[in-house]
Parts: sequence; C-alpha cells; structure tokens
Amino acid sequence: DTVPSFLRRVDADLLNTPGIGKPLPPDVAPLKFSSWMGGDRDGNPNVTPSVTLQVSLESRLAASRLVLESLNQLKHEVSV
Repeated sequence: DTVPSFLRRVDADLLNTPGIGKPLPPDVAPLKFSSWMGGDRDGNPNVTPSVTLQVSLESRLAASRLVLESLNQLKHEVSV
C-alpha cells in the first residue's frame, strides 16, 4: 500500500506544481528496489557464493508468495 500511495502523491504534486502541471508519465519508474541481502561480499567471510544463492532463492520465494496472496485476494474480490 505504501508504494501506490507514494506514487499517487507524487502524481498529484506534479499535477499541481506550477510550470509542470502534468501527472507522472506511465512509463517512468521513480523507485527502484534492490537488496544487499547476501551481497555483502566485500570481505565478510560468512557471505559465500552459496549464501548469496540461498538468499536470492528465498527472496524470490517470498516475492512469489506475496504475488500469490494478492492474486487470491483479487480473485475473491472480483468473483461473483
């Protein structure tokens, strides 16, 4: 909910800013998500390539679960 709310606020601010007066273009991505989890490989002996791989896989699984949860919620909202 935070990101859509933030983007709506940016959109409204741009629309109401003198000299701009236009909404955020749909092809613009003002936010980029990234993570350092498993990437602290600048001398930390505990972060090995296998740790980085494991963290990457766990992050993908967590993201997949969130997407599935959202799809299930949407299914219940639109089903008749």
